[in-house]
Amino acid sequence: MDNIQKEFGNMVRKYRKEKGYSTQKLAELLGISVGLLNNIENGKSDVFKLEVLSQIFYQLNIPILEFLNIFYKSFEFNATFSTFNIRYFLILTIKMKLLFP
Repeated sequence: MDNIQKEFGNMVRKYRKEKGYSTQKLAELLGISVGLLNNIENGKSDVFKLEVLSQIFYQLNIPILEFLNIFYKSFEFNATFSTFNIRYFLILTIKMKLLFP
């Protein structure tokens, strides 16, 4: 999961910079601390509310398929791909579709 966290963080940083937002500005828009945003961007935190995830996608206009592709790539090349991982991926996909119809 560490690789997923890092890739997600890189994606958030990329889109934040494309929007021209500082970490301070984006943190304010998301209603989170700059420290949490830095942890997300550096792949050091995957513990935050789905509401924050939803706001990240909304504020930065991140395509949901790009996010899901991070999980797909991780599982595709993971030798320990298991039933648990498949279920996790499917549940996440369903939740994301509910959040971003």
